[in-house]
Amino acid sequence: MSATKDTAAVTPEATEAAPAATPVVDEVAAKLAEFGANDSVVAAVKALGVESVADLAELTEADLSGAGLPVVKVRKLLGSVKPVTGPTVDAPVMSSAAFDSVLPVVQDDASWLTALKTGGVLKVDQSTVVAAVRAARGTNSCS
Repeated sequence: MSATKDTAAVTPEATEAAPAATPVVDEVAAKLAEFGANDSVVAAVKALGVESVADLAELTEADLSGAGLPVVKVRKLLGSVKPVTGPTVDAPVMSSAAFDSVLPVVQDDASWLTALKTGGVLKVDQSTVVAAVRAARGTNSCS
């Protein structure tokens, strides 16, 4: 009879009905454990109101060292949870229409060459024009 009881306990229906127990991972405790925090430090940090790893970024060095973490580990922890921010530059946003009002109108080649002439003679040779175009494009064939 004991053989039938064991067989009935391991039926596929019994394993499908009972959900597998998934371990609950405390992300805050795991993150603090990476930096050597024990259970009392984790409890002290959670007493400060920390509910997620993102909340750790809101704490100061004094908060965390007061909870029991060494200062160097506090700095490393804060460095790992605080977002990296670069210098913010408030650059004006300009549309292409704004550039049209700032830049001069581009002339066609004939009128541009005519404008370069003084006294009826063109004072700019071809190598000067090629150098100017290359400088404007930022290319240098000499290097």
